[in-house]
Amino acid sequence: MYYYFNSLSYIIYIPIFFFIYFCNLYTYLYIFIYIHIFIFMNIYILMCIFYLTIFIYIYIHIRTNIYIFYFFIILFIFFIYFFIYIFIIILKECFTFIYLHACYLVCYWFVFHLFYFVSIARIIYAHIIEFIILLRVLISSFISTISC
Repeated sequence: MYYYFNSLSYIIYIPIFFFIYFCNLYTYLYIFIYIHIFIFMNIYILMCIFYLTIFIYIYIHIRTNIYIFYFFIILFIFFIYFFIYIFIIILKECFTFIYLHACYLVCYWFVFHLFYFVSIARIIYAHIIEFIILLRVLISSFISTISC
């Protein structure tokens, strides 16, 4: 959630909202806000599901000390989550493009997407790092189990 509420987002979004407001495009502003809230909420729900699966994995591991089977399950769930996550981002891009094309805000389109793709790259990078850390923890715990 940190990535969407940093200062750069406010610097980008506030002038755009004022621009739309002074152009009397109230309807398009509401559509813009609705699409962003709807898509972001879906991403947050998917993130919660992903972290819930990690929590369930840790709980099952503590209760049963079984590694390999649940390790592959968690990998499978993660990749499903990751592809759904990318699909939602692509879907959001389609909605945004259709909306902006209808509003003829070409300048906004360039400015928004320049910073938007940077933030998406940061989010994907953060999730890859999280996955690598999770993978290292699982491998080290598996090795420690074998050595015992």
